[in-house]
Amino acid sequence: MKKKSFKLTSLSPKDKAPAFVEELTDQTVVVGHLVTLSCRTAEPVTEVEWFKDGVPIQGNERVLISSTLKNYHLLTILVVNAHDLGIYACVATNVLGSASTCCILKKAAGVGNSKGDVKAKIKSNTNLYTVTDCSTGKQTKLLEFCMAGNPEVAQVYKDGALIVWKPAESASPVTYFVQYRKEGEEWRPLTLDISDCCYSTHVLSEGQVYSFRIACISKAGMGPYSNPSASVRTGRPSQALSKDLGSREEPVAVDPRSTLQTGVKRGRFSIVRPCREKLSGRMFAAKIIPYTEKTKESTLQEYLILKQLHHSNIVQLHGAFLSPHDLVLILELCEGMELLQFLSLGKSYSELEVRDYLWQMLSAVEFLHAKQILHLDLRSENTIVTEHKLLKILDFGNAHVYSPDKVIAPEKYMDYLETMAPEVLEGHGAVPTTDIWAVGVTAFIMLSSDYPFSSDTPSELEKGIKKGLIRFPRCYAGLSGGAVSFLQSTLWANPWGRPSASDCLKLLWLQEAGLATFQQPPIFFPSSKLKNFLRERRKRTQQSATL
Repeated sequence: MKKKSFKLTSLSPKDKAPAFVEELTDQTVVVGHLVTLSCRTAEPVTEVEWFKDGVPIQGNERVLISSTLKNYHLLTILVVNAHDLGIYACVATNVLGSASTCCILKKAAGVGNSKGDVKAKIKSNTNLYTVTDCSTGKQTKLLEFCMAGNPEVAQVYKDGALIVWKPAESASPVTYFVQYRKEGEEWRPLTLDISDCCYSTHVLSEGQVYSFRIACISKAGMGPYSNPSASVRTGRPSQALSKDLGSREEPVAVDPRSTLQTGVKRGRFSIVRPCREKLSGRMFAAKIIPYTEKTKESTLQEYLILKQLHHSNIVQLHGAFLSPHDLVLILELCEGMELLQFLSLGKSYSELEVRDYLWQMLSAVEFLHAKQILHLDLRSENTIVTEHKLLKILDFGNAHVYSPDKVIAPEKYMDYLETMAPEVLEGHGAVPTTDIWAVGVTAFIMLSSDYPFSSDTPSELEKGIKKGLIRFPRCYAGLSGGAVSFLQSTLWANPWGRPSASDCLKLLWLQEAGLATFQQPPIFFPSSKLKNFLRERRKRTQQSATL
């Protein structure tokens, strides 16, 4: 986001001056970690601004600013640095007045800085250094300078390579400096100050021989260079990694700093397990994706896409590791329930809640499409509702980078035929509005507890989807005109007739302030039908797994 403030919808005559019902609270954070500041207003507001030490904050790839129609206002710093510490304020404003809430972001106890000192290694087989004061010549302290693992070339491209290495063991945040050497030449810098343990480059010359080395940069300074990688020639298929981490049936040793935990969630092509960072105790999710030489490039696509994404409604990538058989993605651990299950928890749920979650989903889709990325698997099963009723989109295994001159042909999965767009079934390829179709299907299920299309046979089901024969009588009684219009437009059979994500977010139905709506009383739906829908879906999934 580029704007420093987050604007919501216009006011109604029943609006009041802003007031916070949940204030910001002071937080202590470890530098290099993620932190979220959260507050909530009693009523919808026209504008929300965030300040640090009195200076307006602008959202960017590291700092995410968002609000939901439930009046939660969130500021997330993905990687906290020393400059982020200070006093934060959230100011909510409408035409009737303004209100503010403040908190202090403090640093957890850590290691001091050695800036201005001179270092000297004391043992050749350790990373320990003595630090000598330049002015007095006295030794002041011992510091441990981190050393990255030796790099390995995981993939060779026509004009570059994908380099991976084991992370340095450090209690403080570290970054890496990557150098390359062309055969017969000196070492040259490739990239500086990256936090990931892998790097993809496309700036090398085709047909030349290269090797790579890594240095780790921490609070103590830059450590020694690693041993060089094996030499590779660009333009040729890459060889297998030299270190075998075992078969896929065994736990994958993804990171010496992390320990895999019990509890497994299996997807179509992956296994997701909780993992704990040993030094900090922080929990993450390790997504383990098997691959072969034939599928390696397509498997790495998920990592390359996730690396670009920083949005409060999208799961965050924290790292990636590659073995000869598996890609392991270290992801934000999103605790909660999938969207439909969350809605079914109570005795009923409202059209307002449906609108809120659709608004969050479309906000993420708008962000993806602005980066020319298609998700292509937007289903309730690939979402989760976390704390503060924040929706997160998960699983980018089917995601693709979109180009108008390239046909994207997602596979047809018969288990999910009811959710597939007509253009995919007809073999024309996916476009940005293919994701809008998926949002429309999810909206229809929430507003009916049924699929928009169904039939006794797959062939008849395909025909109904291609013709756009939506079963509106299955929807709950009393839907607002805005809800029906949204379903009609997003489930339009011709992809070019559907609205974009940006167009959807401009619809009055999604812009209304919800609690301030006075045209009609709130509409509620019993959750019993949705619970039955989920039970039937679970049975179908289990039956498919046994085939």
